[in-house]
Amino acid sequence: MADRLSAPPSANASIWLAPALVVAALTAFLAPSVAWFDAGELGASAAVLGVPHPTGFSFFVLQGHVWSLIPLANLALRVHLMGAVAAVAAIALWLRADWLPGPGFRWHIAPLILLPLLQGALLMHVRATEVYPQVWLVVAASLAVWHGLPRPQALLALPVLAAIGTAVHAEAGLIAGLFWIQLAKPLLLRRRPDVVLPLASALLGIVTLAMLISYLPLSAHRIPGLSWGDVRSAFALWRHVSAASIRAAFADRMGAGSGPLALWHFLAASKNHLIFLAIPALFGAWHGLGNRRRWTVATLGIIGCDAAYSAWVNPMGLRDDQAGLLVLIGIGILAAQGLEGCVQGLYARRKVLGHVGVLAIFTGTCLLGLLTLKQAPMADVRAAGQGADDLWHDVEPGSLLLASADHTASACLWSQVAEGVRPDSLCLPIVFTRDFFTLGWLSARTNNPAWQATQAAVRSGARPAERLKTWLRPALDQGPVLWQPGQPEEDSQIAGHLQWGLPWSQLLQASQSPQSVEQRVQALSLAAEASCTRFDCEQSPVFASHLSAQLGVIAALITPRQPGLGVQLLRQAHRYSPASAPILGNLAVAELQAGHAAQALELCRQALAAQPDYDRAHRTAVRAALRLRRLDLAKEEISLYLKGKHAAPELLAWLQSLEADVDNADKGAWHVAVKALAP
Repeated sequence: MADRLSAPPSANASIWLAPALVVAALTAFLAPSVAWFDAGELGASAAVLGVPHPTGFSFFVLQGHVWSLIPLANLALRVHLMGAVAAVAAIALWLRADWLPGPGFRWHIAPLILLPLLQGALLMHVRATEVYPQVWLVVAASLAVWHGLPRPQALLALPVLAAIGTAVHAEAGLIAGLFWIQLAKPLLLRRRPDVVLPLASALLGIVTLAMLISYLPLSAHRIPGLSWGDVRSAFALWRHVSAASIRAAFADRMGAGSGPLALWHFLAASKNHLIFLAIPALFGAWHGLGNRRRWTVATLGIIGCDAAYSAWVNPMGLRDDQAGLLVLIGIGILAAQGLEGCVQGLYARRKVLGHVGVLAIFTGTCLLGLLTLKQAPMADVRAAGQGADDLWHDVEPGSLLLASADHTASACLWSQVAEGVRPDSLCLPIVFTRDFFTLGWLSARTNNPAWQATQAAVRSGARPAERLKTWLRPALDQGPVLWQPGQPEEDSQIAGHLQWGLPWSQLLQASQSPQSVEQRVQALSLAAEASCTRFDCEQSPVFASHLSAQLGVIAALITPRQPGLGVQLLRQAHRYSPASAPILGNLAVAELQAGHAAQALELCRQALAAQPDYDRAHRTAVRAALRLRRLDLAKEEISLYLKGKHAAPELLAWLQSLEADVDNADKGAWHVAVKALAP
C-alpha cells in the first residue's frame, strides 16, 4: 500500500521534537487577544459551547472547548494555540505520509516543517482562532490513512475523517470522501461480499456526522450566551449547516467572482512568498513523480481540488484569504520535499555540501519569515487586540451595540461572551438582524418582556426595514443603541433618521441632534485620524484597511447629498488604504460626476489592478472612456465586463443607457458597436 521510505527507531527524535520546536516558535507570534475576521466569535463559541455562524463547525467548537480548559496563559492564547498545533501537525503528518527522516535528529527538519506556513495568507489563520488549520489537519490525516494503511483499515477510517472534516468545513469532508471513493470504488463494482465493507464504512461515517451535527440543536436548547440563530428544529438546523441562512444574510455581498482569474489574482498577491517556494516545489513534484509517485499524485490532486473549489465555488473567499489555502499548503509541502531531496543528494556527494544545504534552508526560512512578518507584523495583532479591549470605552450601561465589521463584531462577542465584560449590555453582529428567523430567536431568548413581545411582529414583518424597526424599538425606548456602519441594507434603513459616528454610532433621532452634517463629518474625520495615529496605520495595514472601509461606507451614504464632504472622506480613506478597490471605485465615480473623466479612468484602472473582477470599476471606466470620446477603450472595457456573463435584460438596458455619455458625433459608431457587443 505505501511506498514510503523506512527509517530506524532513532529517527523518532526528529519526528516528535521538530514539530514541538515549530509550535514553540509559532507561540511567540500568536495574537495576545482576539484578532481579525471571525477569531473572537469562533473562540467565544468554543469557550461557552455556543453556536457560531453557519455551517456551525461543531467538531471545531467541541475541540476548542477542550483547549479552553487547559490551565495555560490567558483564554485567548489557549484557543489560538489549538490552531498552531493543528497546522504544525498537519504539515508534519503530510510529510510523514511519504517521508521519514534519517537516523538521529537532523536540525533542518524543523525549518522544513515551518516553511509551508511562512506565507502571509496561511500564517494569518494560524496566529488567531480559525477553522482552517483543522481543515489542513483533516486533509493531511486523510492522505496519511489512504497512503499508509491497508485497505480495510483505511476504508473504516476515511469515512470517520470525512465526517469530522464536514463538521469542520465542507471542503475537508469532500477531500476525505474522495480518498474513500478511490479505495471503495473497485469493491463497490464487484458483487457481494466485497461491497459489505465499503457500505458499512459509509454508514459509520454517516452516524459519526449525525452525532457531531447533533451538538448544534443540543447547544441551542441550552440557550448559550452566543447563538447564531435558532437551530432547534430540523428545518432551522438544515438552514444553518447548509449555510442557507448566511447566504440570505449576505445576499448583497455574495458575488460569483471571476473563476480562474480570481485564483490567479490570489496567487499573484502571494508572489513574494511563492518566488521562494516555486523552484523547490517544482523539483519536489518532479522528483516525487519518479520516486514517490502515489504520494505526489495525491498531493497534486489536493492542490487541484482546492484550486477548483476556490475558483468556482468560493471565489469571494479568495479576496478575504479564506480560500486557496490548501493550494499554498500543497506548494509549501512540495517545496519542503524538494529541499529535503536536495540535502540528501548533497550529503550523498560530500558531507560538507550537505551542511551547506542545511545552512541554506535555515537562511531561506529566516528570510521568508521576515517577509511574512513584514506583510502581517506583530503591530497588526497588537492593534487588533487593543481595539477589542477598548470597544467598551465610554459605552453607557445598558447599551445595545450593533457591530457591522467582522473584526469589531467578533471582538465584541469575545469580550462579552467569553471574558464576561459588561454583562449589562448586549453586543450583536448587525447581520443577525438580516434574517427574521434569527431576529425572532433573539427576541425569544431575552428575559426582557418588551423584546419578547416583538417576536411575533418580527416574524410577520413584510419587509426587512419593518422587521428591523420593530426589533429595535424596545432598545431605543430603554437605553442607548450604538451602530457601526458597514452593511448597505441596514445603513440605508437607518442613516436617514439616526446619527452616526466613530467607532460606534449613537442612534439618536436626528431632530434631537444639534449637529449639522458638516460638523459630524468633521468630527468623524478627526476621530478617524486620531484612531490611525493611535494604532499606527502605517505599521498596521489590517487596522488601516478596516478604518478605510468604514470611512468609505459613510462617504458613500453622504456623497449623493453632499458631494464635497463625501469626496473628502473618500480621499482620507484612500490615504489609509491606497489599494482598496471599493475606495478607488467610489473615488472614480465622484471624479466622473465632477467632470474629471481622465482622473476617473485612471482610478478605475487602479481599482481593477487591485481587484480584476470588480465589475463596478469596469462600468465606471466605460462611462469615463465615452466622455473622453475613446470608443476603443469603452468597447474594450465593455468586453471585459461582459466576459462570462449570460444574456440578461439588465445588461442590454445598461448598454442602452450608455448612449447618454456618447458624443453626438460618435452616436453612429456607437450604435454599431452596441449591436456587436450585446450579449
